[in-house]
Amino acid sequence: TLEKRRKTFFENPWFAAINERRLTRGQYVETLGNMHQFVRWTTRILARITGTTTNRTLRRHFIEHLKGEIDHEVLIENDLRQIGADVDYVVNDMVPATATQEFMVIQESLVSFHQDPVVFLAVPFAIEGFSATLTEDFIGNLEACIERWGVKSPRRACTFISSHVHTDGGDDGHWINVFKMMQE
Repeated sequence: TLEKRRKTFFENPWFAAINERRLTRGQYVETLGNMHQFVRWTTRILARITGTTTNRTLRRHFIEHLKGEIDHEVLIENDLRQIGADVDYVVNDMVPATATQEFMVIQESLVSFHQDPVVFLAVPFAIEGFSATLTEDFIGNLEACIERWGVKSPRRACTFISSHVHTDGGDDGHWINVFKMMQE
């Protein structure tokens, strides 16, 4: 099921635009802005679920995961600056897209209302299942889009997304560690 969903996910219009090197600056700003809307809460949400977790192994897992999420929103803010976007607007005034808000409601409900750390594992499992399988080819295509907008150092404008290829992927990344935790 996961492999089937990932395949269709990577065929969506946003990924197609990147892979065809036709993503616009506005689309990228909107994407990063929406990511910022929920990423800026990640460390607080992980800290809260960690505090409600009585199982030591699971609590240690959340603590380690939390360490890897600190200041991720700063990466997004720097990426936005690199492409000349209005960071102040994203940080202080932007309202998330409906789909982003729906995701935020789910994770906030799992943490604050349900307070079930095992069920909460679904959040990083779902998100990082996608980012863990991003490829260097994808990052190269994203950099090509950014370069097309006149950005001199495209790699400096996609640090948030490119960092997840390494932190979420691989044999020791966030995604595989969540997967292992779910098996225990």
